[in-house]
Amino acid sequence: MAIKNKDGSIYELRKPNPLMKHQELWKDFQLHNFNFKKETVEDTTEVQPHESDFKVKDFVTELEESKPEPIVEKPVVVLPDLQQEKEQEKKPIFHCLPAVIHRHRDVLYGETYSTVKYDTPFSFEAYVIEQSDLILQFWTSGLVADKINEGSVIYPKIMEKRWWKVTAKTEKSGGWLYQAIPSEFQPKFV
Repeated sequence: MAIKNKDGSIYELRKPNPLMKHQELWKDFQLHNFNFKKETVEDTTEVQPHESDFKVKDFVTELEESKPEPIVEKPVVVLPDLQQEKEQEKKPIFHCLPAVIHRHRDVLYGETYSTVKYDTPFSFEAYVIEQSDLILQFWTSGLVADKINEGSVIYPKIMEKRWWKVTAKTEKSGGWLYQAIPSEFQPKFV
């Protein structure tokens, strides 16, 4: 059975080029600059050993002879201030770029749209209530509540380096509970 191409024709192996059928063979030709002579050079240098006063010693016995007495030092144990650590974990510093939202209404079509402008950045302290990859909830006192609105961009100084955008704000226990999602806008505080 013959091997076939994709189109169904019989596959043929390569043949000699038909153009070379009437090629003349070279009978008399000369090679130029091919008269190389083989030359071997023998190495006649003498190797002279290097003089040294280095003496080889038994490493294991020398190590055992020079073995020092073990010195045991007890480390000084410093107990951390647990109250201070708890406050630092639960009440980090937040940087905020407050958003000022301007709502506009198109007079001709009646559509409303809003633009966001950012005010002067400031810092405040807050308690982290819940944190995951997609949500951050924090609570802060009512002193900064009038500055932080929906659309504000915050950056908590915790181990996770991420910018968050405030999406909701509710009054709770004499302060405000904020909910935020990861922000696309990442400003620089200088």
